Formats: sequence, structure tokens, C-alpha cells
Amino acid sequence: MEGVVKFVNEEMYLFAVETDNGFTVFEFMDTDYVEPGDVVSGALESNMCSKLFNHSRDERLKVYVRDFVSTLEDAEALVVYGD
Repeated sequence: MEGVVKFVNEEMYLFAVETDNGFTVFEFMDTDYVEPGDVVSGALESNMCSKLFNHSRDERLKVYVRDFVSTLEDAEALVVYGD
């Protein structure tokens, strides 16, 4: 499945990806980098997802699934504000 990165918080190593059913919030396991608008793929809606591929930067990412949220506002609150 592919999704688009919507929010990034570099200080907390968090980013949110829009999926077909809402948003998945990931935490970097390594110090990787993504930007809003990057296209990533992987098991975006699975708790077991530990690897993504960033098509925009041609990079593999090691990640940890932090949460699933249904709205843009909830994704922003979790990633940007840490709520």
C-alpha cells in the first residue's frame, strides 16, 4: 500500500502517513528523514509494520507504528503537538 506523508516532527522522530482508512503515525527506529509530500509504501495499516520504502527519496526506512487515527486533525495533534 502507498501513502503520502502529511506531518513530520523531527524532534520527536514522528511522522504521519495518510492511508485509505485514515492516518498511521510512525516513529523512526533509526534517524531517517521524510518530508511532507513524500510517497511511502509498506504495510501502512498493520501494527507489525517495521519497514517502509520512501519512493520520493529512494530509501528504506526502519519504523515503529505508534498509533492509528482517523482524521487529519488527530494526526496533526499527535505528530506536531505530541497530544
